[in-house]
Amino acid sequence: MKEELKKELENELANNKEYQQLSNPIYKKQKLLAYAIRTIIAGLMFYFFWSVSWVKYLLIAYIPFNLFGLFLILFTDKIIERKIKKTYNKIDELESE
Repeated sequence: MKEELKKELENELANNKEYQQLSNPIYKKQKLLAYAIRTIIAGLMFYFFWSVSWVKYLLIAYIPFNLFGLFLILFTDKIIERKIKKTYNKIDELESE
């Protein structure tokens, strides 16, 4: 029973298409390009609408969200890879019991 469960979990982890897409360098470059274009457009909009009083407050809210998006683009694959390794270690622990 444990052996079947182990094989099933390992197959599921190995065939995870979402992780394969996230770890693809071409996908990451596309996301970074889209991020750069989005940030440039937002910067231009902040520049042209700076005279509006509430735009300054919007910039204060925009910067953390923008940096969080950059963090996700750069480090999501590493975080998921670490979680997958932990899962493999747990599978090995189950096997040794």
